[in-house]
Amino acid sequence: MADIELSREHQLTDAQARKVAQGVADDMAEEYGLESEWDGDELHFSRAGVNGRLSLEPGVMSVEVSLGFLLRPFAGKIREHMSANFDKLLAEAAKGGKAAKSAKPADAAPAKKAPAKKAAAKK
Repeated sequence: MADIELSREHQLTDAQARKVAQGVADDMAEEYGLESEWDGDELHFSRAGVNGRLSLEPGVMSVEVSLGFLLRPFAGKIREHMSANFDKLLAEAAKGGKAAKSAKPADAAPAKKAPAKKAAAKK
């Protein structure tokens, strides 16, 4: 039995739904260190203490996550984070906008690298 279950209806094409699912997976990888792999219309993800799948069906996107003993106390927080990210990415895709994660790493990377280079130059 899954510790976290989420389901969202959508009006996206298969390609748009897959892009949103990948955005959710990328976010989970960044936040929780999860690795993911597509198997048809299912995105399987895991790491120590976490394993789950995100399923794509016409008009519906669902996720099921099983947490290990040590992570179960954080199930509510993880569920809230995933739910908010789902809603955000689905809304952006429905409007035809880019997924937030596609722009964020490019914007964030220079800001993180620049101070490190300046600090190294001062030493």
